[in-house]
Amino acid sequence: MGEVQRRASGRVRVQPVLITYFQWRPQDIEPGFRTLSYVELNNMSDWIECPTLISAGLQDELCPPSTIFTVYNRIPAKTKQIDAFVFNGHEGNLHTETQIVWARKHLMGAKA
Repeated sequence: MGEVQRRASGRVRVQPVLITYFQWRPQDIEPGFRTLSYVELNNMSDWIECPTLISAGLQDELCPPSTIFTVYNRIPAKTKQIDAFVFNGHEGNLHTETQIVWARKHLMGAKA
């Protein structure tokens, strides 16, 4: 079972917009899952080669931390960093200073 289908089965929170949509258009459930499977990060993580900064809220019910760490571990980029926030949910909450330092170093070529 794919991650999107697992979420919709009721074991993990689903985005409310999907619940509403599938309530009104049950005929779109199967094609919807098929389409959403194409945009799951697990299907694209192998292509990420640029420096990558990820935050994970360990209380996130929408994007469970296990999926974020799986994606992170599959990214082949030589430079990557993940910051986990124990008490945060979906907002993750990367510190602004971390984002600025990362952007300066990797997007603007400045030394950290």
